[in-house]
Order: sequence, then structure tokens, then C-alpha cells
Amino acid sequence: MNNENKNNKEPIDRILLTKKSSSIITDTIKFLTDKHPGITITKKDLVNWLVSDHFQKLTPSTEKQLFEKFYDEIKYLEKSLRELKKKKKNGEDISIEKILKQAKQGFKQKSPRKPQAKKEKDSNDSLATKQEASTAI
Repeated sequence: MNNENKNNKEPIDRILLTKKSSSIITDTIKFLTDKHPGITITKKDLVNWLVSDHFQKLTPSTEKQLFEKFYDEIKYLEKSLRELKKKKKNGEDISIEKILKQAKQGFKQKSPRKPQAKKEKDSNDSLATKQEASTAI
């Protein structure tokens, strides 16, 4: 490959995967190639497809999952404090209360409802109701 082609190539981000993630990708590819012999897919193809297909537009539930997994209130407050200092220095009217109020908003977690088991006189029926309730969770 000559130097002109190297300079025209799009830069590539290299992202390290955990052993678990890499194993899941390898297992998925093996499953697909075993089930569908005509398919040819690489780790790169699978990951690029997942990213472009699933993260082009985040669904509210995916956004919530990402927020819950990666939100760090301390980092948010540190960033907010830097912004507060900068705005105060520039003479803007801003208060720490407003920043703290924004920090608390985020996504509100809803507690999952547990199905209530019906009370039955017969102990066998009660056991079946409890088993049904546990499989519903």
C-alpha cells in the first residue's frame, strides 16, 4: 500500500472489549455460522452493525439503561461547579440551587410492582398461585 492510500483512509477507533464481551461476540458468530452455513461475519462486522443499527437513534428505554449504568453524580456536580464558577466570573446570574435541582432530575426509577397472590383455602391452589406469581416476575 502506498502513502497516498494510507493518508486517504478514514481513521479507525480501536476499542478494547472485556473477555466476557469478546466471548459473547465469538459465541454469537459461531452460533450464526453453524445455523446458517452461508453467512460470513466478522467481529468487526457484528460490532459495527450493532452500533449503527441500535444506537443511531436511542430508544427511551436504552437511554434510561445507559443513564442508570453510567451516570456519576459526583462528576456531574464537579462539571457543574466549573460551569458555575465560569458563569459567575462572566457576571451571569446563576445559583447553586438551580444546578442542584438539575442534578436531581435525571431518570426517576420506578419500583416494580409485585403481583399479589390470591388467597385460596386449598393449600395446593395456594402453592400453584405462588408458583405462577414467581414465574411472572
